Amino acid sequence: MTDTKMTVADLIKTKCVIMNGCLLPPNYDWPHVKKLNKLPIREDDILIASYMRSGTHWTAELVDLVRNNGDTEAIKAQIHRRMHFLGISDKALRGEINAFEDEPDGSCFDELENMQSPRLLVSHLPAKFMPEDVIQGKCKIILVLRNPKSVTVSNTFLLNGFGAAFTEPITVDIMMNSLMTDSGEKTQCGTWLQHVESWMKMKEQLKEKLLVIHYEDMVKDLIGVVKSVAKFLGKEFTDEELAKIVHHLQFKQMKANPATGDAFADVVKMIGLKDSSDAPHMRKGTIDDWKNHMTVAQSEAID
Repeated sequence: MTDTKMTVADLIKTKCVIMNGCLLPPNYDWPHVKKLNKLPIREDDILIASYMRSGTHWTAELVDLVRNNGDTEAIKAQIHRRMHFLGISDKALRGEINAFEDEPDGSCFDELENMQSPRLLVSHLPAKFMPEDVIQGKCKIILVLRNPKSVTVSNTFLLNGFGAAFTEPITVDIMMNSLMTDSGEKTQCGTWLQHVESWMKMKEQLKEKLLVIHYEDMVKDLIGVVKSVAKFLGKEFTDEELAKIVHHLQFKQMKANPATGDAFADVVKMIGLKDSSDAPHMRKGTIDDWKNHMTVAQSEAID
């Protein structure tokens, strides 16, 4: 790591807020987040908790396919029509409002309350923000973990793709200064350490309601992860059905599928970027690309 102590927060030129010790970017519906702990959770909800760039959409596609009994025709809609972020308005993700210009109005709360069951919920927020019903284990939760070195590099690429929000390019050093500290005010949604620690502390309390999966296992043993998720959700598949599910979930298939590979297309258009390639949602899908972008000193600092 170099001597610079600059963080992502230092480079943001758009509006953000600090809430509960956590930096929330413009695409978050802040009035909604303030009362998120009161959001009623249903027993058939499924919540995916993951830090940014940890395989969130990949996991959401996996879960949606499993809960729909492997029926790929049932999940053809754009993924942001099927998964719903806690704290982020669907309108912002669909490009219906400009999160960098329009004031958040709390409508995300009503959006979630009015959705038909079963709901597929997603969150990048630490556990301390969650609805009380989640903390009490009312629904099933899947926690997705990824090597923080990969998270650091992936976040660097993604945020530079959305460079209109920053005063200068983000480097790996800047991202490390943001993610690998104790201050959630230095980067979006708080630090990686805070997020992972907050959810891992919930393991004993949530017991069988919490399943932990790893991005690296999805790359190396996708069929094993599918079986684990299926068992967690009370589903069983034949070998032929499993093969079909795994084929659909291959990274190249996901990236080529407009419903998943262009997940941010509406947001890209809304903020004025030329196309989705300026801010690629799915980049490489590997587990060791960080070695191509991180020095030995940076790797050791994260260790």
